[in-house]
Amino acid sequence: MPAVQPVDWVAIGPPLVLAVAAVLVLVVDAFVGRSRVPWANLLSVFAVLGAGAAVIPLAGEERAAFCLPGGLESLPACSYVVDDLTFGFWVVVLVGTLVTVLLSAVGAIDGRVPSGEHHFLLLCSATGALTIAAARDLATLVVALELVSLPAFALVGLKRGDRRSAEAALKFFLVSVVSTAVMLYGISL
Repeated sequence: MPAVQPVDWVAIGPPLVLAVAAVLVLVVDAFVGRSRVPWANLLSVFAVLGAGAAVIPLAGEERAAFCLPGGLESLPACSYVVDDLTFGFWVVVLVGTLVTVLLSAVGAIDGRVPSGEHHFLLLCSATGALTIAAARDLATLVVALELVSLPAFALVGLKRGDRRSAEAALKFFLVSVVSTAVMLYGISL
């Protein structure tokens, strides 16, 4: 009978809230489309505030998830650890994401950028940033870095009809691919 590892849902709560909200924004965008109600902004604001509410119980507490069974008692081998440093980075990321969402609500984004896709990509990138702060092994770190950078490529190239935006996204993608390849090569050595 295989052993099932328990998951600390409180520890993984903040990134999970943003990931679920990102999928919700994408699904709602598929059905609502363009409307006068800034629903994507509202969902994103509530998602960031919900993730902030999920961060509050973790203040001053160390929690871990996805640990190897049979690790050392004093130093468990965990892939995801929430400590004071992680908490501080999460607060910075969530405040920055909230400011970005609020700026997009007041008109920083013109009509050429689809609002639903913009907020989906922004929440995905914020999910990756929260995961980077809690990553404690190289596999989790690489996956989280890609979760931050892949939506960023799309955000750079999201402006419709702008050749400079598409060029910038392609350059960003190529530089990132080379950087990731060099990083993975270095890790393998």
